[in-house]
Amino acid sequence: MMCIGPCQNLENFITDKVPSFEDLYLRLRTIERRVYEDEVVKDLPFLHDGKLKKIPSISKEWKVRSRSTQKLIRYLTKRPPDSVLEIGCGNGWLSHHLATTFRSADVLATDINEFELTQARRVFGNLHHHLTFRLADIFENPLEAEKFDCIIIAGTLQYFADLTKLINTLLDLLTPRGEIHLVDSPIYRLSEVNDAKRRSETYFDSCGCPEMKEFYHHHSWTGLEGFNYRIIYDPVLLWNRLGQKIKNDSPFPWVIIAH
Repeated sequence: MMCIGPCQNLENFITDKVPSFEDLYLRLRTIERRVYEDEVVKDLPFLHDGKLKKIPSISKEWKVRSRSTQKLIRYLTKRPPDSVLEIGCGNGWLSHHLATTFRSADVLATDINEFELTQARRVFGNLHHHLTFRLADIFENPLEAEKFDCIIIAGTLQYFADLTKLINTLLDLLTPRGEIHLVDSPIYRLSEVNDAKRRSETYFDSCGCPEMKEFYHHHSWTGLEGFNYRIIYDPVLLWNRLGQKIKNDSPFPWVIIAH
């Protein structure tokens, strides 16, 4: 495991009681070597080769995430948002880059993982007066309606059980011109879902975290039916498959949902 530091022992966050999602998630992240030192987090996702050598097993992943981040920021720059919400911000690296780029925007970054939020505040909390990290479940801690021009879910869609409930909740939080961005998360054709579930079950078993099966969800495109969405990036198209090999483009779609 990449140690965060002596004052941030994982055992302070993982208890001996029946494991919650947060407990299981942290255990899995530790096994996957995705618990990073602060010095690594502050440079995510744009890691130089020296730091990538510290995480060789997933260095490709961060090259992909850096490419996705550049594309997202380039898109948002065309019509800069006044307010941004990131759901499932983790250790805060993406919200940090959004706050750096859009200095006049209020950026709210939320998660239910207290451990990673603590690190986010420690690494990025003093860098931006307009960036706030908040421990919150959007279903249990409602946010202000019609507040955000941009809502981002990056790499965390699979941790929400009910896609329809999620999108309807987020639509209520959008300003009239606002958009929801789903990036770097798998969305399957309906015929692919069962195979994807089996692969995930095998993976969680191999990691010694079989309980994660309950919290990892495989959403299909049918879950977006009835919503006003468009696909900005479709990874199955031939030229995009080539881009995944040549340019580190994402293997996952980028979807925008509006009112």
